[in-house]
Amino acid sequence: MLDLKPFETKPCELLKPEQVASLTRAEPPESKDGILGPECAWPAVDPVRDTRISLTLNVKTGEGLEGTYRRRSNFGQFKEFRVAGYPGVHANESEKAEGMGNCGSRIGVSDSTALLIIVQARKGNPDYSTSCRLNEKIAEMMIQNLKAAK
Repeated sequence: MLDLKPFETKPCELLKPEQVASLTRAEPPESKDGILGPECAWPAVDPVRDTRISLTLNVKTGEGLEGTYRRRSNFGQFKEFRVAGYPGVHANESEKAEGMGNCGSRIGVSDSTALLIIVQARKGNPDYSTSCRLNEKIAEMMIQNLKAAK
């Protein structure tokens, strides 16, 4: 179980600047309080060549991955994975989302909280056809940072 509380007021610190730079060229991060919890987005410097990354700390629903599993039939793509020992799901409206540069992934870090990661890449971007694999890499970085913050 990982505690998201230390990052609830600073979600953009879940990824270090050098980690973001290793993934894409991004504008400075923008944070806000969203419906599910604190959010952070790193807009792409060049929307055509660079990848947009966003994350949400799902701390308001109190259901971790449970809610995603309950809504499983709503997703065209629902693919389970594990990252750093934690369960995750690539859950996207379209079964073709990953092949079109988009991927939404949820990682259960406790029974009541989850991380939501969304990447968006346009055709011609190296991440276009592997966006879900990129999410797994981002999730691994975030989990590493959460563990280091203990």
